[in-house]
Amino acid sequence: MLAIWLIENTKQYYFMRRFLVIVIMTLVVAHYAVGGTTDGQYVVRFGIIECNETDGCYLSKETSEIPFKVRDTGFRFGFEIIPPNSESYTCRYMVHLPSPPAAITGGLKDVNPGKPSNMIKSHLKHVAGVKYVDPMWFDVGDPKGDCTIDIFINEKLSRTINFKVKESTN
Repeated sequence: MLAIWLIENTKQYYFMRRFLVIVIMTLVVAHYAVGGTTDGQYVVRFGIIECNETDGCYLSKETSEIPFKVRDTGFRFGFEIIPPNSESYTCRYMVHLPSPPAAITGGLKDVNPGKPSNMIKSHLKHVAGVKYVDPMWFDVGDPKGDCTIDIFINEKLSRTINFKVKESTN
């Protein structure tokens, strides 16, 4: 009787342990799939940005496929950084394009003077320990295709995001 009880309970514990390992692994993979960073502290997410007077700018949809819509349409894309606490931090980024854009506009123009290249860097931004959202836009003449953006937090590479700029369907 004791032997049968031990065998049955051992099977239950084996399956329970296996189930817990699967659940934990799934949570870890899901965390990194939706934007967990390599530094384990800051959350960096990329996708479609929306801006309005009430909420300011915020990430409305996380995606790695960005439709090509020029600035005049109001369309924005970019990233957000959510800090682990209220300590201030710095951030900057470098975008790697498949080819140089026709021109560099906005705040990036000052940091990237001269003839545009396929690598564009940003200013170093000092953030007061709050969520940071960086909205970007397209101009006529910007390239489409496979791109990457390297995001640095406190001068350390926090995340590299691969994304694709595609023709807009609407």
